[in-house]
Amino acid sequence: MEDTFYTIQQITPELVFIRWHGTPHKDHVANHNWVEDIHRLLEQASVPQYFFSDVRKGYATSIQAINRLAKVIQHNNYGGGVALGHNLASRTYVSLTERIADRDESIYYHRLRDALDALDELKPGISKTVDWNRLL
Repeated sequence: MEDTFYTIQQITPELVFIRWHGTPHKDHVANHNWVEDIHRLLEQASVPQYFFSDVRKGYATSIQAINRLAKVIQHNNYGGGVALGHNLASRTYVSLTERIADRDESIYYHRLRDALDALDELKPGISKTVDWNRLL
């Protein structure tokens, strides 16, 4: 699934990679399409899905979309996720999602190794078969 602002790629049967290419205006349809794409993936999945989001170049900015995402990640097929970023704005939006979803743990990381370690804590070994240097 691809949009001007993001790409969603199923890289293994259980692992989904989301790359943000830019930051849409809060009213841009990309904010809402992204959540619907994630919801559709979870609905179609036969196993729990784990997400790696690269928010270094962009992120969702709509509070409505963040609220919707907080509900979508309550889905039975949502296994968990991590976000890789490097700025205060992306951290703020990821933290807002965590708070709305009533999750205690932080999923935002500045370093790739930390994000991958956290992903492997959610599902042991899930990151090991991916060439992250090529993907990122």
